[in-house]
Amino acid sequence: MSITIPASPPLFVHWRCRRCGHTGGYARTTIPVTAEWNEAMMRALFGSLRRKLVKIHLKQGCVACVEDFVIARGAPEDKTVVGVR
Repeated sequence: MSITIPASPPLFVHWRCRRCGHTGGYARTTIPVTAEWNEAMMRALFGSLRRKLVKIHLKQGCVACVEDFVIARGAPEDKTVVGVR
């Protein structure tokens, strides 16, 4: 017997840095994004991701600021985004 807990799939985002040109990074949100989310909620989520990326990317030697990160919806090659048309 298996138990399935219904939940929305995690949101994967692809990011790149305009300052140093790094591209190819992926991040996975830890909260489920549902259809009820509005634009303001997504802006807050992406703003939070950018702030975290500043700290992580600084360890890689780049002095990027929050505005230097471009975030788009995407997934690594070994993952799929379910329910996106």
